Amino acid sequence: MITCPRWYILLILPLLPLSQSLDPKAYLQLDGCALQNVVKGILTNKEMLKRLAQSPSAMKTFGKKGSPVKGIKDIKVDSLNFTQISLSLLPGTGINMSVINKIDISGKSFLGGRTEMKMEVNIVTVTSLKTNESNCPQFTRDECQTNLIEVKANIPKGVLPSVMKNFLDKNLKTLLPRTLCPAVDCVLLSVNEKLCLKHIDFPFGKSGNLLYSVSSLLPAVTKEHMIIELNIKVLHGEDIISPPTTTSNVADLPSFSGVTSLALTADFLGCSMMVLQQEGAFNLQASEMKLTEAGVMSLSKLGEIIPELSPAFQNYKLDITVDQTPMVTLEPAKAILHLYSTMEMRADLQDILEQSLFVVNLHMNFRLQFSIDKTSLHCKLSLDRIFLSLNSSSVGQFEAQDLDEFILSVIHELYTHSVNGVLQAGVPLPDMVKLLDIDFTKGRIKAIKDLLVFSVNVCKY
Repeated sequence: MITCPRWYILLILPLLPLSQSLDPKAYLQLDGCALQNVVKGILTNKEMLKRLAQSPSAMKTFGKKGSPVKGIKDIKVDSLNFTQISLSLLPGTGINMSVINKIDISGKSFLGGRTEMKMEVNIVTVTSLKTNESNCPQFTRDECQTNLIEVKANIPKGVLPSVMKNFLDKNLKTLLPRTLCPAVDCVLLSVNEKLCLKHIDFPFGKSGNLLYSVSSLLPAVTKEHMIIELNIKVLHGEDIISPPTTTSNVADLPSFSGVTSLALTADFLGCSMMVLQQEGAFNLQASEMKLTEAGVMSLSKLGEIIPELSPAFQNYKLDITVDQTPMVTLEPAKAILHLYSTMEMRADLQDILEQSLFVVNLHMNFRLQFSIDKTSLHCKLSLDRIFLSLNSSSVGQFEAQDLDEFILSVIHELYTHSVNGVLQAGVPLPDMVKLLDIDFTKGRIKAIKDLLVFSVNVCKY
């Protein structure tokens, strides 16, 4: 078991206590607009509309073997369209959903000829939220009401309009609930499938993996958000990288009203960097030729800094090795990656090959600039500052700070470019555009204490 700094990936920031589980966590905070868009996407899907019109409940209600509307037989649904959807969250319970839809049905009149009806109906549904046997959040229908807003029908010859109206009103009170409420169950089933984020596995680095899976905890529902907890397993080869037993204090985490949020903790970012560090992604090896071609400060100047450095040394080699756990710190408007390394300079001297000249303890702080695409978090480094101390030397004692100019030259010309190339691949995240039609690339990025927050107003797009 490999231990890394505390890490959690938060896809939301409500005022929630952290779970006592030692698994890394993720939280997806969906506001009302995000949930409404999920429902809207389902209801406007042509295949879904076809399924609803041909659902067992509709076929049973409108089937050829009988009709609930006395005097009209062989009724069928000609078209079904949803024109307006409104949704509100019920704290601690579920959602209240109102869907206005237009239905065209037709059949054969008892007086002969064809009868066509155009209806506008409001379906009001109250749901409760539970978890199923797969630990997935599941909305179930508790109440369902159908309110007929308007109905238009062609009137067979010899039938008074008032008689036809009373005839339809009486029959539709039975017809609509039996047809439309089971259709709501079909819609909720599709919503539940979208919210069941199970076993989303991503490769990371050369031999790492991130595995996201919904938690068994019942999602929390507040007045403004629904919060789904995810468990995340981070693997490096067959080893599980786990957070420590202590957890971050989230009592002061802000809640973002009116937006859907994605927030990553400094702990998560640090642990992600640990996977790369274990693979040697932050190490650098440079020959004398590579140093010269990159325009690094002339090696001959090292002799001026270190008097005991013999001019006979040749074939210089430089190694930067990040041998300690990296750490990410986040403050308002400032994100820093701390890399704790050693820099060793070696060279050949006559018959002695690769003699170690000196080793410097090198703590590098890099500013992190973040961006996000549909499936990954990306970051780019720029040097903030360095801290030096002499670890060992075979060429006499000297002040490590005297190497500032040389080391800064190496970092600017070689090291930063090398590490940015590694980070370009990004840290994989669930594709929220594909899963829930939430595009965080349209949102804002803000660093606060220990958190990097991506927030988007789903209502505006």
